[in-house]
Amino acid sequence: MLKYLDTIGINAFRLMPDLQNVCYAIKRKITEERQAKSPLFKRIPIKKADLNEIHVLLKAAFERYKREDGFANIAPVGTYIKKEISNFNPQAYGFSKLSDLIANFPEKYEMMKDDGRGPVPIAVYKCI
Repeated sequence: MLKYLDTIGINAFRLMPDLQNVCYAIKRKITEERQAKSPLFKRIPIKKADLNEIHVLLKAAFERYKREDGFANIAPVGTYIKKEISNFNPQAYGFSKLSDLIANFPEKYEMMKDDGRGPVPIAVYKCI
């Protein structure tokens, strides 16, 4: 929003041209220019793989990590998928987390929270 307002000429410098805001505007502009030039801030493009490839990996990971109760912990599954597709990111598919991606396909997977042994419940899933 700040960038858009700045492009149309509405910024702290124009609204309140005191020394502090002038310094802030200069600092922000220099920071943005440095970030634009630096390779550290460049986003690596994510190859949008077919979701079928992800489903195949989820099934393979399930077989590899399933427990005695027939469910697999999602955490090692995510690591497994990252090893297979190094730039895998659930956000590239419109999901904030891997568990959200899995939960979006109830016809393929059954999900639940497992209290486990620790204080934080873990997400587990099973292929249907």
